[in-house]
Amino acid sequence: MVDALFHQAYPMARRAAQVRAAAALSASPSTTLDRGDVEQEALLGVFRALEHFDSSRAGLRTYVETVISNLVGSMMRAQRASFRTPPN
Repeated sequence: MVDALFHQAYPMARRAAQVRAAAALSASPSTTLDRGDVEQEALLGVFRALEHFDSSRAGLRTYVETVISNLVGSMMRAQRASFRTPPN
């Protein structure tokens, strides 16, 4: 079931990952993240999250967009947090 959903979600997930990664990295040029890595992590996150997808709660596109938005946001926050933490 997850594989079938992923094949259905992949085109929209790929596009959403490209857009979110480009926007996040252009807003934070000092990050050490690579755009391709962010896109790949987002797609892997979607694949992992699809087992929790419930079509009675949201459409597939909405679910995919939310998962990608949360993942990319978390990656960007993690990058900023490492600079705030003083070395021991």
